[in-house]
Parts: sequence; structure tokens; C-alpha cells
Amino acid sequence: MGNSQAASFPDANNYEVGVSGVTLLQETYKLNISAMAEGDVSVEGSQSWNFGGEFRPTWIEMLTMGNVAYNQGWLDTAITWYQASFL
Repeated sequence: MGNSQAASFPDANNYEVGVSGVTLLQETYKLNISAMAEGDVSVEGSQSWNFGGEFRPTWIEMLTMGNVAYNQGWLDTAITWYQASFL
């Protein structure tokens, strides 16, 4: 028939890996966390880029990104994600 894995949802490990990836992208490219919390990806530098979207992370996703940042030792980033999750 079809691929049975295509219909399954990601497990908790996939979720954490995905959140870790987004957090790493944010930290690497110094993306604006406040903008990301609103569903936008803003890249600042010699050329500014803004990519808007309809997806907005939930408070639990932002809290998880804060936890990932904290576990990596990125305390300033963790605090900003924690603050965004409570707004």
C-alpha cells in the first residue's frame, strides 16, 4: 500500500532534536528571538532580511528552546527565550 512511517508522528526525541536545531540556528546567526516568537525570522547584518510566516511557536516550544540554550551554556539566549515564553 503505502509507507506506514509517513503517517506516524515524530517521537519525543525527534521533537527535541528539532528544537535543538532551531536553537542552534538562532544562536549561530544571532536571529532576533523576539521576532522569532512572533513568527518572523530576522537576520541583521550588512544586509537585513526578514522572513515572515504564519507559524508562531507556543510557550512550551519557546520554553524548550530556552532549556536547550541553557544546557549549551548560552545563558543570555536562554533568558531571552524564557522571557519570550512568558509574554
